[in-house]
Amino acid sequence: MNQGLKEINELGGVWGSFVCNNQAKVLASALPPSLNKSNVENIARHLVEVISTGGETIQKLQEVVIYFQQRRLFILDLQQAILVVICDPGVDVSLLRMTINILTTSWESDANVQKQLIMNYEERL
Repeated sequence: MNQGLKEINELGGVWGSFVCNNQAKVLASALPPSLNKSNVENIARHLVEVISTGGETIQKLQEVVIYFQQRRLFILDLQQAILVVICDPGVDVSLLRMTINILTTSWESDANVQKQLIMNYEERL
């Protein structure tokens, strides 16, 4: 998973990325040193809470983009886990989406990634 996250991070405007399970445990990350573990865990916890408690409409969403003044959070619900990409506001979302789709398709057939997701799978909060 880490190699896939590094590939996402090579896109212009991508600041960092991580994957967390449904209980907000960070499974893999490729983040700049300025974003420490507690900040990432805090982001993960809030995202899982929003997805879990947001009602049926939010729970059925597969992709969410949250806009902040200085960053965007591109969130993809993988069901077994959540992929989060932290971007600059000017990121090419179409290119990012295409790259993520290619990556997640390869993860579906990667036995190591699937094993990691299964081993860390937990029901949503």
